[in-house]
Amino acid sequence: MTLLRRLVREEEGQGIVEYALVIAVISLLAIAAGPTLVAAIQTAFTKISDKINNPVPAAQQPPA
Repeated sequence: MTLLRRLVREEEGQGIVEYALVIAVISLLAIAAGPTLVAAIQTAFTKISDKINNPVPAAQQPPA
């Protein structure tokens, strides 16, 4: 019985469990957001590539 009381009062292990739960939740959120993040990054690089490959012609550039 004293062992059970001591385990209930023991708080050292609680911190580790809380950190593990926080890490697990963050990991799940990162996995869930992954596809959206990949699509956004691909779109950004596609836009940059289009700008590099198709620059504005000199006739359409505004005067400096």
